[in-house]
Amino acid sequence: RHVPAAVFLVPVVDVRATLSAILRHDWILSPDEDLPARMPVLGYEVDTPRFRVDCVRHEMVSLDGTRRDLAACRRPVVLLPGIDDPWAHLPLVEQLVASLGQPNVELRPIPCHRHDLHQDPELAMVLMDTVVAEVRRLHERTGPPGADR
Repeated sequence: RHVPAAVFLVPVVDVRATLSAILRHDWILSPDEDLPARMPVLGYEVDTPRFRVDCVRHEMVSLDGTRRDLAACRRPVVLLPGIDDPWAHLPLVEQLVASLGQPNVELRPIPCHRHDLHQDPELAMVLMDTVVAEVRRLHERTGPPGADR
């Protein structure tokens, strides 16, 4: 089985940059003793040392890992970054997409001024309508899951 396409809403393409915007310091390079054992991230309690190790191991701390992942993807991918998202900056997503030069990766900025959508249910519902519209559009292009095209 394969994923025929993917749509990412307010995508984090550089965990280090996003966490630095949220926490106001470079969390990835912070000494271990400066990190709390657990911390809230977007409403979830995160095991801080394990999360940092996982981010580094899976190359999620810069655009390079995301670029490599998207470059390996041959299916349609739509990135829906918020125009004014303070935590996942649109210029980073634009830089990523421009560096790929792949026609299967589409950038479609959306009018969104925040990243923590769980704090704004009305905005979240509007954006979910956008996601559903993108999924429908991609479905028309790629066919149902499992269809080889």
